[in-house]
Amino acid sequence: MTTISYRAFYGCSGFTGDLTIPNSVTTIGYYAFFGCRGFTGSLTIGNSVTEIGHGAFRDCSGFTDSLTIGNSVTTIGVSAFSGCNGFTGSLIIPNSVTAIGNSAFYNCSGLTGSLTIPNSVTEIGGEVFYNCSGFTGSLTIPNSVTMIGSVAFYNCSGLNEIMVFGVTPPSLGYYNTFYDTNNCPIYVLYESLNDYKTATNWSDYEDRIFPMTYTTVAGYGEGEGNYRFIASPLVENTDPTAVDNMITETPYDLYRFDQSEDAEWINYKANMEDFVLENGQGYLYANAEDVNLIFKGAFNEDDTKEVGLAYDATTTFAGWNLVGNPFPVNAYANKSYYTMNVEGTAIEPNMVSSATAIPACTGVMVMAETEGETVVFSTEAPEAATNQGCLQIAVAQANTRGNSIQDKAIVSFNAGDRLEKFVFNKENAVISIPQGGKELAIACSNKQGEMPLNFKASKNGEYTLTIHPEAVELEYLHLIDNLTGADVDLLQTPAYSFTAKTTDYTSRFRLVFFANDASSDPASDAPFAFISNGSIVIIGAEADAVLQIVDMQGRIIVCCDAAHHVSIDGMTSGVYVLRLIEGESIRTQKIVIE
Repeated sequence: MTTISYRAFYGCSGFTGDLTIPNSVTTIGYYAFFGCRGFTGSLTIGNSVTEIGHGAFRDCSGFTDSLTIGNSVTTIGVSAFSGCNGFTGSLIIPNSVTAIGNSAFYNCSGLTGSLTIPNSVTEIGGEVFYNCSGFTGSLTIPNSVTMIGSVAFYNCSGLNEIMVFGVTPPSLGYYNTFYDTNNCPIYVLYESLNDYKTATNWSDYEDRIFPMTYTTVAGYGEGEGNYRFIASPLVENTDPTAVDNMITETPYDLYRFDQSEDAEWINYKANMEDFVLENGQGYLYANAEDVNLIFKGAFNEDDTKEVGLAYDATTTFAGWNLVGNPFPVNAYANKSYYTMNVEGTAIEPNMVSSATAIPACTGVMVMAETEGETVVFSTEAPEAATNQGCLQIAVAQANTRGNSIQDKAIVSFNAGDRLEKFVFNKENAVISIPQGGKELAIACSNKQGEMPLNFKASKNGEYTLTIHPEAVELEYLHLIDNLTGADVDLLQTPAYSFTAKTTDYTSRFRLVFFANDASSDPASDAPFAFISNGSIVIIGAEADAVLQIVDMQGRIIVCCDAAHHVSIDGMTSGVYVLRLIEGESIRTQKIVIE
């Protein structure tokens, strides 16, 4: 059987027991079981059914158990279950449903628990859940819903809260959409609060409308990863159990970070009594299933917040702090920071000067180098002019989860950017920039020079380095492989694949680069040097100018005062690049020695 047609069992009131629609059926016609009052027990609609017609089970009031709607149903017709007040248990509307007709569950007063409208639904008709007084939990209305009909939830008197996730308020029917819903609070997105309170018909519930904000954590299922750095935007210290969906029956993990050597990660399950979520601090979270962590309460509505940083020189992770966006809106930090990667398997560096926003409810790793340091979060983005550009460097191992696990390092052209390497996933290959005896994830540089790049393989195999210049126009960018001697022009080939062993020296690579400074004088493109009588002669240079001569392998072979003539005796014939450094200005010129 594939179709149960129009009025097929209309008024057949002698049936008893459960009713199961088999998986072969795809359509249940209009009024197919209208008035079949004798059914008792449960109603199960098979997974092949796509349409439940108008009035299909209307007034089948004898059901005394659960209602199960198959996961292929796309349409629930007008009055489809109207008057079926004997159903018990929760109502699960599958994600396949796109349309719910008027009065579809009218007077289904026995349904209990919470009700979630799936993201596939765009409209909720009038009287759909009229007099469904048995719901005792929350009502969740997703962002996909654009219209809610009149008296749609009239007398859903058992509800304890309503959550509406639409950025734009859905249009409401003209009459009592949420009348007699236990005067329960209606939570809307923080950034949309005023829009809801003033929208047509929503304003009738102004005193019941409160803000919320949330972050989505993807479930790790049977696999690994999908960790997230989270943060609380609430002003007061908050018990994790007060955050919707954070402490669940499904497997989950919640940690705070402590830089002490004995216990870097403090687990909530082992420290419930003194574990709270503090505004401005960050936490590590994962769940086996997809969850929305929903924060409700008094939010931090300041423009800035200064967060103190811990520093203990005696510990392994001295200076490292897991902090977080303290606001219910995007924030910006005045320090360089790490974020969790998309896969939730490793943390990677970011740059404050790139003006990348830290989303609400998101944590980041920052570093203190001395006692008493702080990080300042602000809701105002830094001016774009502060970004002088950077080189984003990433390494990935071939055939490892599709190269999705990457380690990163950054050469920053912004004064002050500096961030030590923090290895969260030791199974990953690591790249870092050595400076001053430390391994850095973010290192400062001007727009010219040579910089070492250390690499450590996690296992023998094939690796690929990729380099992406951000907001900087480079004239010369080469990667030198110290092991093989390869010289790669990264402006032409921005990726380099190589074989590595765990026993290789870490000082494997170096970068050589320079760029025209956008702030230099327009005359900087004019030649400033020529060859005469076996010397390079510099013209028009300032008294304290410095001259660098760079060969085509990117090596600086001469660095001297530009006021003197430079002898070319002993220099190999070929093409060289001259760099004239005058304060903040850098001019370049190619020259040929024959």
